[in-house]
Amino acid sequence: MRASRVAASRDRFTPMHLSRRTLLGGALAGAAVTLGAGLTGCSVLGLNRLHVNLGIAPGSQTLWRYIAQRKDELLTPRGYDATFHEYPDEVTLRSAFVGGQVDVIASLVPTVASLAADGLDVQLFLAIAWLHEGYPFITNAETSIKTLQDLVGKRVATYPLDHPGMGYWRAIYLARTKLDLTALNPVTSLSTDQLLLAKKVDAACMAGAQWAALQSNGQFRKMTDLETEWQKISGSQRLLVFGGYIARRDFVQQHLQFVKDFSDVNGQALQAYHADRGSFLKVTAAYPSPKMSAADNQAQATYLGYDNVTPDRVILTDSDASDYQKLFSLMAEANYLPKAPSNVANLFYRPPG
Repeated sequence: MRASRVAASRDRFTPMHLSRRTLLGGALAGAAVTLGAGLTGCSVLGLNRLHVNLGIAPGSQTLWRYIAQRKDELLTPRGYDATFHEYPDEVTLRSAFVGGQVDVIASLVPTVASLAADGLDVQLFLAIAWLHEGYPFITNAETSIKTLQDLVGKRVATYPLDHPGMGYWRAIYLARTKLDLTALNPVTSLSTDQLLLAKKVDAACMAGAQWAALQSNGQFRKMTDLETEWQKISGSQRLLVFGGYIARRDFVQQHLQFVKDFSDVNGQALQAYHADRGSFLKVTAAYPSPKMSAADNQAQATYLGYDNVTPDRVILTDSDASDYQKLFSLMAEANYLPKAPSNVANLFYRPPG
């Protein structure tokens, strides 16, 4: 989820009010909350102050940056002391979560299923990214490669095959071609763009930031992306939830007020993006790590679907769970997951009412 310098795209939304469901909560009130969680970091710092440790890899996610940068205005008055931690990659992030160093992680949706497959009782409780484009396959502009089937016999680079982003491609590649993506014997790297630039591969699957950086020189073209291929499978134009916040189920149940307040804050942040992009992007550009310009942040926001969704989409629904009923089954068929989750709906927290 990194971004690169590209021009801001035209806003497709006018300023709007949040829906009634999105306006979920007020300030945390009453007696201090206690949770004997040891290393989880869920301690009360003074009266009514819940401390929450959050993690992400690497820290380029747009709503994350906005809320982390403005946490003293957005979260402290509601009774929370939040610490935002950046990790270099998904493996390190996952290890920190499993080891109890963070309470909540921001990741792509397949992470909740893979954590559950490893025996953790977890839930995705808030959406902050939607599938707009998504890990495109890029080739040299002059190549004959046109379709996913054309990758057979070619030199291909992808992200590590256990990366949550590749969970989508392993599932969708199998569904679209009846072939196993791993049979391509791809070169795996987090720097797939550099492999393509060095002509070590014929095609590369890369993050939106990497593709944005390559677009300007005209030597490369996009073959396809996850959004395009998912629409062919699903028959739907509704943007798929792509990423969000994950926590252990007991954390969610014991801190429902935090879940409501944090959802409210994220919905208001997305509304702020639609209402005044310039001011919003100044805030996200000021977030220190990784360093990203306002243009970088705009590219990332567009890549994450912000131009195409309304703020109420931060709240997960039955439709979101239904999308993943199909996707997780495909991921199991492709051996990204050891088996399909027995109850996909339980992996998605949907507020009552």
